[in-house]
Amino acid sequence: MKYFTASKETPESHKRAKRQDKTTLETALMALKDFLLESTDILNITRRARKFCENGNGMVCLLYKAIQGEPLGMSAEERKDDSSLLHEMANGVEGPPTPCPAKVEYATPVFARNYQGIWRYVVQIPYEGYFTQTVEVTTCLGPRCHYLEGKCLSSPRWVSLLVAEIYYPGGLRENARRQEADPYVFENVTLKTDEERCDGVDTNGCYQVRLYYDWFLVPGSCKCWKPDYLHKFTN
Repeated sequence: MKYFTASKETPESHKRAKRQDKTTLETALMALKDFLLESTDILNITRRARKFCENGNGMVCLLYKAIQGEPLGMSAEERKDDSSLLHEMANGVEGPPTPCPAKVEYATPVFARNYQGIWRYVVQIPYEGYFTQTVEVTTCLGPRCHYLEGKCLSSPRWVSLLVAEIYYPGGLRENARRQEADPYVFENVTLKTDEERCDGVDTNGCYQVRLYYDWFLVPGSCKCWKPDYLHKFTN
């Protein structure tokens, strides 16, 4: 009858293996700490990280490759070098930061065309009541796009503004003298219903001052438009 005895690990071998694992982990962490703290330059950090993980396949290198988006099975010789791209990003590229740079201004219009092309008086009371309406207007700094083929144009956006207009309930008087000859015209008009009430009378007859909100299109954000797409609307 055979007896099987379980092999027992001696305390010394267990301590030795534990010490070995601890030394390997400490070495990896110290090396990682060195190239992270030695320089804050992203280019130097990238080069040192690549050199550290060229022959290393530990957990630290696996994490580094995963963060860098590298396939884990790709060797260092097959990986594409993007140091030139990082160099351009670090030093900056000549030209504006966007294809269509623009400036933003703020205006308080008094007269403006609504979305139907009709001129409206925009209510602005800077002193009495301090009621003002400010509109943000974006203007492209140049006609051509940077880095792309196309034209820079402001994309219109909708704005609602309070406007005022003079309205004649009875229409324009053809004969203004007839109104002037009747001294009771204004008194009789003021006694009518609210729909026919008068805020005043001029040579054209009874008028009302109406306040309401109208819609306007103002230049919005500056965008780069493709020539083919823009050609459909301009022609």
